Amino acid sequence: YFLLYHMACAVGYEAFNQLLKSYASRYQGCLVTSEDFFGLFFETFPETRSAQFSPEALSKHWLCSGSVPLDINYLLSGNQLLDQALQHVEAWQAIDKVNLSNQRKRKKVNRASLKPWETVELLELPDQLVLLLEGLLDQRRLTHSTLQQLDRKYHFSIRNAEIRHRWCELTVKHRYVKAYRQVKRFLVEDQVCLWRLYQVSSQSSEYCSDRPFVWYVGHGCVPLW
Repeated sequence: YFLLYHMACAVGYEAFNQLLKSYASRYQGCLVTSEDFFGLFFETFPETRSAQFSPEALSKHWLCSGSVPLDINYLLSGNQLLDQALQHVEAWQAIDKVNLSNQRKRKKVNRASLKPWETVELLELPDQLVLLLEGLLDQRRLTHSTLQQLDRKYHFSIRNAEIRHRWCELTVKHRYVKAYRQVKRFLVEDQVCLWRLYQVSSQSSEYCSDRPFVWYVGHGCVPLW
């Protein structure tokens, strides 16, 4: 949504709506990719192309990134639902700090009292949950306790593919083995999203430096492997 809005702002809503009609007419019934859409956009509006606004730049900063670019505040101001999602990112960051402190001190938690994660309200909209997970993907470290609590809070296994995709990225990044079964299910049922997750697991040392994960999760799921 934010990417399409960003592109619409570059040419105006009326012109962009006409582009969408041309896109639907040209590719009706076809299997298309983001490159096809970018190609039509810059074919229609060649004057908008620049180093920061090109098919390569849009793909790198919007489609192959764990979160939206930082220089788009003009898209985000005054959005109450977005603000709520970002507040939840901060709340879970604070919860993770508590979990990390307890882990280091090996502190026993009083099971009778409410835990911090239990007091956080649920995000109701799927898009908000996607934004929450994308915000957490930017964190260099999340404890396994935090990931377990997130899953208990939101039951990611029953969520849509967009949400489960981000959850699987978190799982791979932080080597949360308990959720690998969910990753295997995702690979089997949503192979259209496979390439991004494979990039995360096999190419980025920030996410997963030991490649046995790729074999463990991929074996028996994807024939190409």
